[in-house]
Amino acid sequence: MTNIIPAKTIYTQQNHGVTITQANLLTADWEHEMLQRGSASLSYEDIMFTQQTFGTWLNPAVLDRPAIVAAPPGFGKSTMLATFLRSMVRADPKFGAIVIKERVADLIELAKFINEETPGEPLTVIEPYAYYIRGNSDEITREDYEKQFTKQSQFNIVLMTTKQFELQVLKDNLHTFSAFREGREHNASKRPRRNLYIDEKPSLIVQYGITSRNVNEIIEALRYANTYANASLKRAYARITKAIIKLRDQFEAIEGHNAERLPAIDPSYILPRELLAQFVALYDVSKLGQLRAIEHLIKFGGLAYVNKGVSVLQGALKLHYDWTQYNTFVLDGSGRIDPDYHTDEFYLIEPPTRPDYSNVTFNVSSQFTLSKTAVRNDVTALSNIADECRLIAAKHEGQTLIVTYREFVDGLARELEDELTAGKIRLKHFDGGRGSNDYISFDTAIYIGNLNKGGLYYPASAQAIIGDAKGLILSPESVNTKAGLIFKDAIVESYKKLDMAVNLVQETNRLRANKKTAPVNLYVFTKDDEMLGHITDSYPGCKTVEYKTGEKLTGKKTAADNIKALLLELQPGDSIKQAEIYKRLEIARNTLHIFMTSPEATEFMAANNIRKEKTRIFKG
Repeated sequence: MTNIIPAKTIYTQQNHGVTITQANLLTADWEHEMLQRGSASLSYEDIMFTQQTFGTWLNPAVLDRPAIVAAPPGFGKSTMLATFLRSMVRADPKFGAIVIKERVADLIELAKFINEETPGEPLTVIEPYAYYIRGNSDEITREDYEKQFTKQSQFNIVLMTTKQFELQVLKDNLHTFSAFREGREHNASKRPRRNLYIDEKPSLIVQYGITSRNVNEIIEALRYANTYANASLKRAYARITKAIIKLRDQFEAIEGHNAERLPAIDPSYILPRELLAQFVALYDVSKLGQLRAIEHLIKFGGLAYVNKGVSVLQGALKLHYDWTQYNTFVLDGSGRIDPDYHTDEFYLIEPPTRPDYSNVTFNVSSQFTLSKTAVRNDVTALSNIADECRLIAAKHEGQTLIVTYREFVDGLARELEDELTAGKIRLKHFDGGRGSNDYISFDTAIYIGNLNKGGLYYPASAQAIIGDAKGLILSPESVNTKAGLIFKDAIVESYKKLDMAVNLVQETNRLRANKKTAPVNLYVFTKDDEMLGHITDSYPGCKTVEYKTGEKLTGKKTAADNIKALLLELQPGDSIKQAEIYKRLEIARNTLHIFMTSPEATEFMAANNIRKEKTRIFKG
């Protein structure tokens, strides 16, 4: 389990020459910047946590593992980082750092903030302090792209996107960013970039699926690269080719469709950095990813199965081991429950008190899971879901955010065209992006389903994060239940539930509920009480209430569903005879009587302001 340790503890335990004054001055700058950016008054606890975190960042002592800064959403973590970097490059010419952000726009904004003498005014400094690495796209030539990796050594701070960062890790190339030259002269003194700051969680693991065809392609690629190799590299190519052929032989022996684990072939094997450099020069990133995946399979083994007649090896590469050469700080508001941190390989730094979420209500429907399969298999599902979303949105003032699977966004957009045009509803899909401020104005959110990554994603990830670290072989076996796919291995199932919960926590954090006094209503469709518990535990003081839909959203409709749907069509002041109901729905009189005398009908009518008087039913 992650080591939960407050910033103050790290700060005091490893305080070697760091003065309180430095941290205080930085904190004052952060307070000023937060107020400039429209933040409300800051609490004493927030100020103290910020001061202690700055103290940790200032500390020259080496951390023995990455630290997760798990301050809540909207705390000002990104502003802390920007303020710290801007101040440090001016106070200490020997200061250097590596900074990772998810979006290019955020990198550009941060570099500008660091380099400007006066934030918001034109750049006046002749030699900027921060430099960001541009991606290898159509907007930059290959030559200019490569030149960046030499040029970056002339700047105190180098910035890159999470995708670029992952690529450099795959290339085993992080060491090239570990130092810069103090001054622009070629013979200037080299200074270390000791700290690595990752603003929002990057991928700690990279999933892969390798087919037998991929294995053969890599063997041919290695044979071709071998023709350009020196004597020592030829020996390395021969060794890895021999191991891959052995892997292929085991791979081709697979017959069944159930996942089975192939054993490790050579646990000590490591691809030489020189080989990786040559391979990258000859082939694209996807080929490099396959080569590193095969290296992982040779060292650790992997899950093998047959899908539609094609044999596949599934696994996950672990990336964060390469970060330990730096003092690494990951700014991640959902770090408390993220299963990727649930090992003894991280520190978790969090404030001593957590925000009060008593203004948040989770409206939970356990009637449906609204999984991809359930929605796909029902031609009326999207229409039914859209109707339910309209009813929910009508209950609340302001805009309503609807979050669903990517493949259903267009269909729901057609169903909700009028509401989208009027600005009452906004749609987005589940994704891994964090830290966005685009949804702060929303006080209501509806989650259509929950992001289940499916397949062998969870067994492979749990194996890489937990199994490999503890020397355990985790089973990929699963069973289908009414609540969905359940993995037999308790560790894998626990990882899945936490991972799915983190996804909804990330989406909910976009609303910045802890910064609001207005009620925030969240609608969740799930039958998994344990996963729901992980979500609600992230919001101390929140309320959970049962929510029942007006009609059935997926699956075959019963007579009761059809009766409720008909009654919901009534406008306030309307009434209908019972005889008309069973005639219009073509149901037996006794069927209507059984429903109308049931507890389900009593609850439904009370919730929708419907009453029965003799043989007539009234609304309003």
